[in-house]
Amino acid sequence: MADYVVLKRLTEKSDLGWFRSIFYNRSLKGRQKGITLNKAVINDIWPNLVARQIAYEAAKAAEAAANGPGGAGAAAAAVEQQKAQAAGHLRIRVELHGPNGKSPLVVDRLLALQDKNWRLNGAFIDDPPDEPGRFDPVLQEGDLALIGFDGAEQPTNATVLLLAARASSDANLVANLSRRVGKGPRSMIRLTPDDMRAIADAHSLPYGHVIRALAGDPVVEAALEEIAQGDVAAGDRVTKHRARPVTAEELADGIAANIRTGHLGERMVDALLGEQRASGGPAYRWMWPMSAAHPYDFDILSPDGEVDSVIDAKSTSSVWTANFFMSSAELAYAATCPVPYRIYRLSEVGPTGAWLRMSSDIRPFAKVVSQAFTDAAPRGVRTTTIAVSPLDADLSWP
Repeated sequence: MADYVVLKRLTEKSDLGWFRSIFYNRSLKGRQKGITLNKAVINDIWPNLVARQIAYEAAKAAEAAANGPGGAGAAAAAVEQQKAQAAGHLRIRVELHGPNGKSPLVVDRLLALQDKNWRLNGAFIDDPPDEPGRFDPVLQEGDLALIGFDGAEQPTNATVLLLAARASSDANLVANLSRRVGKGPRSMIRLTPDDMRAIADAHSLPYGHVIRALAGDPVVEAALEEIAQGDVAAGDRVTKHRARPVTAEELADGIAANIRTGHLGERMVDALLGEQRASGGPAYRWMWPMSAAHPYDFDILSPDGEVDSVIDAKSTSSVWTANFFMSSAELAYAATCPVPYRIYRLSEVGPTGAWLRMSSDIRPFAKVVSQAFTDAAPRGVRTTTIAVSPLDADLSWP
């Protein structure tokens, strides 16, 4: 599943020159060798990039001043040019699919600031040696690119699906999606996972299609999240939902996604506690970066600085009723914790937010469960992780 997806209408002048065969075969002019990305849309997705744009523009202005009459000269201009490149260039891995269902081509490129917009840029995209004519003449003015980006703070990976009206496997998709985008500022829009799943269903796209991969599959993602935390039995849900089992690559992606979701959830709780503190709420401490090995994530402090209660953030990209997982260290600590121990359950965690439910003190629950596992464990065996249903009768979420 991509963190963000955009739909872009391609123009020959601004976008198709990224492909070497098109640039030279059609005698395109100028420096437009990349896919232009609407800056307003990009800024809405990643507000952190605004600071980069400000730094880029300041460095470009200083470079021009250094090269101008009475300026500091070429050496100073070169320094400012390097600053502009550092601010305006982000390295990004691009996985390029299509057009006409062509297999992926993986390249390292840049997300680069050029004048008013960000661009997927860095170098020409060449036809693969065994696929001459992959891009020209099939790609034409008005064709489309679906771009899925990964990265909560800034884009790190881009999956680009090229869709060409001339391509038999793309024509219906292009006819459908073209109605969503226009020209100018409307030439690029964001799509939600629900949008993507609806598109995939409307066109009966098979499991494994790029559009379904960008949209994500809630059943599979929830199962992968549980498998990544040690619940191998969750794999049965995957095979019941689709024909093939979980692959090693999917498991690795699930583990990485689980780590991202957990940290994103902690950041959300940190932001919430920070807002409460600014409004007169209690002081607190975030255990990050040691929280991965710590039995909880946040200390809530009394006015005299003593620990008043503790919070463990349990985050999932799935619905809140999905199991959360507690390590034996967390459970044992909660059972003997000298202050109230609460779970902050964040569900449907994504780049734009999450749902939050806060438990009451779980110490009574932890004492019973921890002792039960200790009593039941055979000699020489120790439970490392348990799955907990938030619907357990001994847990309350006031």
